[in-house]
Amino acid sequence: MSESDPQTITPLASALPRGMSWMPEEGTETARLVESMRRVTAAEKATLVREAVTVLGSGRSPVAAGPSRTGLVVGFVQSGKTASFTTVTALARDNQFRLIVVITGISTNLLGQSNDRLVTDFDIVDRDDRTWRVIQNPSLTNAQASTRVAPEELQAVLDLWQRPNAPRSHRQTLLVTVMKNHAHLRNLTTLLRELRLTNVPTLVIDDEADQAGLNTGVANNTQSPTYRRILEFRRALPEHTYLQYTATPQAPLLISLADSLSPDFVRVLTPGNEYIGGAEFFEDRQELVRAIPTADIISANNAPTSPPASFLEALRSFFLGVAAGLIQDDGRGNRSMLVHPSQGTLQHDVYYQWTLYVRQTWLATLQDTGSSADRDELLAQFQRTYEDLAETVGSDIPSFDAIVDQLPNALSVTKEARVNATGGRTPKVEWRDCYGHILIGGQAMDRGFTVEGLTVTYMPRGAGTGIADTIQQRARFLGYKRRYVGYCRVYLEADVREKFRGLVKHERAMRRELEEHAATGAPLSEWRRKFFLDPRLKPTRDSVIGLGNMTRSNFAREPFKPNTLFQPDSASIVQNRALFAAFESTITLSVPGDGDRTNLQASGVPLVSVYNDLVVPYLPVDPADSVRMTALRMQLLQVLEADSAATCTIYSMGRAREASFLRKRPVDPDTGALATQTGLFQGRNAAGYPGDENLPTVSPDKIQVQLHHLSLHEATLDGPQLAADVCVLVCKLDPSSVPDVVIQGA
Repeated sequence: MSESDPQTITPLASALPRGMSWMPEEGTETARLVESMRRVTAAEKATLVREAVTVLGSGRSPVAAGPSRTGLVVGFVQSGKTASFTTVTALARDNQFRLIVVITGISTNLLGQSNDRLVTDFDIVDRDDRTWRVIQNPSLTNAQASTRVAPEELQAVLDLWQRPNAPRSHRQTLLVTVMKNHAHLRNLTTLLRELRLTNVPTLVIDDEADQAGLNTGVANNTQSPTYRRILEFRRALPEHTYLQYTATPQAPLLISLADSLSPDFVRVLTPGNEYIGGAEFFEDRQELVRAIPTADIISANNAPTSPPASFLEALRSFFLGVAAGLIQDDGRGNRSMLVHPSQGTLQHDVYYQWTLYVRQTWLATLQDTGSSADRDELLAQFQRTYEDLAETVGSDIPSFDAIVDQLPNALSVTKEARVNATGGRTPKVEWRDCYGHILIGGQAMDRGFTVEGLTVTYMPRGAGTGIADTIQQRARFLGYKRRYVGYCRVYLEADVREKFRGLVKHERAMRRELEEHAATGAPLSEWRRKFFLDPRLKPTRDSVIGLGNMTRSNFAREPFKPNTLFQPDSASIVQNRALFAAFESTITLSVPGDGDRTNLQASGVPLVSVYNDLVVPYLPVDPADSVRMTALRMQLLQVLEADSAATCTIYSMGRAREASFLRKRPVDPDTGALATQTGLFQGRNAAGYPGDENLPTVSPDKIQVQLHHLSLHEATLDGPQLAADVCVLVCKLDPSSVPDVVIQGA
């Protein structure tokens, strides 16, 4: 692309990758931005640009007619989503987008953090051209925390693009940052309504899209204030792409498909090589994560009067890391510790006072170079913590003597701070003031808050109401820290640690599902939402989703069985009969040692065969049962992921009889379900049969599959036969084997 003549390349639809509506071209602004990323490898830069092209190109073309588009862009927590959307922003500029709006932050410090990042990344202050016009919280009036803007001034900027002889450097792109707050969004919308925006290509980026902007009034059939303002804002933009960026996409995925914020497409981002995610902390390097004893956690029934032992250990780990950084990095950059107790500021004050007292006491003790029992004991404690760190850091850790020499300096160059809104607004962390920071706070340090050089996290709080995406967003300890990951320690309440382990599997499965669907190029509305989830967790808050269309299943708690057994002229009855016959011919079935001689049994049957040859091709009679069938398949895949050699016990129920003696079951001819008070399972009998529900799964099998062969009759056992040899699949899982599956209904 030439410097003087920006253009958009839009090849024929047949030449585009699946799911893309046009092909953006990388230009000078994208190249300039990516070149400035000093810590990013060439391969990572190529990935960043390639994914930005896919994201922007899946939205609305800036030169072709078409409806506005909504896209969901999914990264990991602390994985560099900002780098992605700044690259998308630069790419939009290269492709003639004249207006770009970034909705970011629910507080002034988070808005400022994002605004400063954009100004820095685009080198807006020091560059010698006028490519960007940056405006924060624009308004027609002198509204609080807003920038007063004259609409005719902005219109002149937009209109200049229409003049063919206008120098490129004067074709400014308006880059607007606005707080995700109903008042600021209303101010921006009022301003936009004063502008002529037809034929003005516009990009909107909703940072942390699952927070604050979704409708929390769904259950009451109302619109929450910020959600209503976002809808009004979008209606003021005739031609735009709306990109929802998040690491926790549960809420945007689970809102009603009819909602204006339900995404049309999804793109999944690739983290850089230095990124350390949940899998590393909770699977590959579990030694980095420590449980905080219950006695160390402040609660209504427990009020420690002095710093708990686990907190002192965390502080020692942190200060040892600071000392090592002074030796190895000469104190460049930052080393930080995050103390994240409950949202109550009273606990913040307690931990702040403990931290201040401990740091000052240790500093005084270490500076006492005479013979001191206190100093000797303190150094002995640091020695034990050093040995623990050395286990994970390895040979690169400086010697203990060298670190002891720097410990007083480490304590001196560290500053503790309460990061909450007690004083009316959350204070800004001045990272350049000192090398070490100990930040103490709650909600203000959840989502969107960046902690520079975070090594030690101490989180003495429970899981709260058990909302999966909320807990995930507390994982500020994730990020680009492979170089110093051995110095990292994460202290969590024991139950929270286990929930994070489950969330790693939940996130992995969800991303895999999204990637597979994105590769098809099909609209996201065609993807049935499905997630693995710890039974004790909810995917997101109830207030933003209509839970009436969600099914939650776990066939470790109750067996899978279809609810509908019969529909007239159902082709699936014939197909399943052939399927059962083919599968049963591949295994060796024998009469089990129980009191029922109508059943046959096989054990040690590979689950992979059962899954591929039986469960996947099995067709429920009623499509309404397909949701639960999908949940069963997902749970079996989870078992296979954990143990590819897992095996099953198979029971063929009623197959040992002649066809005229098949087990009879009455069904309602209208619904196809079993008749009232009639169960699928046969009960125990006097001959010693324990009943279908109590049949044992032969050890070490993890799964039990029952293949029921039934004769279905109308209304009663003596009613007319509706169908013979109807094959019904039943499956039971080991109670400890899998998490819940949450699936969007039909």
